[in-house]
Amino acid sequence: MPNYCEAGDTARVTFPDGSIQGFTGTPITISCDASPDNCSRIDLSIKINALNGSNMPFSPILNLRRRAPIINMYLQKYANLPNEPFFQRLRIIDSNNASLSCQPGDYPIYTVSWPNKIISFEVLQIIYFSSSKNIKIFNSLEEEIFSGNFANCNYSVECLKVCPPNTIDCGDCCLPCDDIFNSISGIRALIRGLK
Repeated sequence: MPNYCEAGDTARVTFPDGSIQGFTGTPITISCDASPDNCSRIDLSIKINALNGSNMPFSPILNLRRRAPIINMYLQKYANLPNEPFFQRLRIIDSNNASLSCQPGDYPIYTVSWPNKIISFEVLQIIYFSSSKNIKIFNSLEEEIFSGNFANCNYSVECLKVCPPNTIDCGDCCLPCDDIFNSISGIRALIRGLK
């Protein structure tokens, strides 16, 4: 993630919608990623760590297309009848139901039967496909200080130096206090002379 501005500066960020906001706590870091909108497409890559009946490891990799959000993934052990060999399933709770109403549903995504067993699983990669982008800003302590969704990642950052002592910050410039005081005193003298 790119860093912007030096310590003590104010980072003025212009967001894709034209809004502008100033941030202290510089340098700041900005990330812009696809926002996992509800029901947006997700491509998952999941590695299964399993053992076959001879205790030999095997590790298939599943490549799945699901819908956001992924709420949970868990292992389930079950059998249809009490004296039947059991099965293990990796299940996923997400919004990928057939009606596309985007309501969370619980689906089996990988099954092994006894004596095979699933030891663990790990998500290797998640790719979100979304029409919106999530811009996050972090301060110098790596604390998130802003998060917002926008149409794209077209933001800009301007680093504003802190005005030196005895000056007034006018937003885009620093004016010397003495000059302003003298100008105001001159105007007051003119007004007094008008009486």
